[in-house]
Amino acid sequence: MDFDTSDSWDWEQLLYVGTIILKRKDYRFWRLTPREFTALVGAHIKMNSPRRNRNVPTGYIDQVL
Repeated sequence: MDFDTSDSWDWEQLLYVGTIILKRKDYRFWRLTPREFTALVGAHIKMNSPRRNRNVPTGYIDQVL
């Protein structure tokens, strides 16, 4: 599917993030405001960040108490 790319929005990437990563149906994605979309993407990144569990100690299996 070809999109009009004459503006600064990367519509293919936005549609991918909205429908694949955020699991929104097409009609739900297109009804999101930019603020809602940004908030959802931010929450997704925060919840799925490997840094989220940064305070979990690491080590070898024989060091587990």
